[in-house]
Amino acid sequence: MYSSILQLQNTGHSGTLSTIHANSAKQALARLASCVLE
Repeated sequence: MYSSILQLQNTGHSGTLSTIHANSAKQALARLASCVLE
């Protein structure tokens, strides 16, 4: 699921906005990285 969302956001069109929920910035980056690896 996350990979398809990331692919849609990476199409080159302007105006993409998203959020990620985590307890810290470090955890947010780790969660984003794990989403990319799925």
